[in-house]
Amino acid sequence: MRTIFEEAWSEINHHIRYHYQVDNHILGNYLEIFNRLVDSADEMGSFIKLLDGELKRTKEKHRVEMTEKDRIITELNNKIDGLGIGTKEKDDLLHMISNLIKMEQPKLTHAAKQKLLTTR
Repeated sequence: MRTIFEEAWSEINHHIRYHYQVDNHILGNYLEIFNRLVDSADEMGSFIKLLDGELKRTKEKHRVEMTEKDRIITELNNKIDGLGIGTKEKDDLLHMISNLIKMEQPKLTHAAKQKLLTTR
């Protein structure tokens, strides 16, 4: 299937090359260059579609990771509240959680996450 751009160029090319029976070598060279530009533009359009899909997948992956990080932070906060520890220890743990919140992407392995969640 041809794009609208390719179809338009084809009509222009046909109109110049055949309608007027132009047999000019220089004009033919320019038309060939334009043909290659049209092909490149079509490739660029395909690449943009591919890039858009990849960006959407990356954004969704990031959203899922942030949701998981928030879930872990909530669980840690709940565990801290249930520990019955002193103010200093609680403040230290909350500071650690605050540092986790500031992270753009969680860098913890599954095992490290489980250890954080099960440590008392």
